Amino acid sequence: MAKRTREHDFPDKDTANRVFTHNLTALTKLALPESVTEEMERSKGSPLYKNWLIAKDGNEKARYKQIIEEQVRGLHQAIIDPDHGVLAWIRNHW
Repeated sequence: MAKRTREHDFPDKDTANRVFTHNLTALTKLALPESVTEEMERSKGSPLYKNWLIAKDGNEKARYKQIIEEQVRGLHQAIIDPDHGVLAWIRNHW
C-alpha cells in the first residue's frame, strides 16, 4: 500500500484499516497483484509453498507462546531461504 500512496495523498480508509494486521495472507493480497497470490496457490507441493505454509501462520500472539528452538529455526529458514523463501518470493513480485 505504501508504494501506491504518494506523499500528500490520503489512502482509502478501508484499505488503511486492513493493513494493520499480522495476517501474512491478507497482507500479500493487499500488496501483491492477484495473479501473484494465485501463483502461490498453484505451486502446491513446491518448496516455496511448503515454506509459505510455515510462514503464513505466524502472528503477533506467537511471541507470547513457548515454542521450541527447532520451530523458530524452521520459521526463520522458511522466510529467508534465498531460493524458495517467502521473503525472496515477495521481493521478486513487489
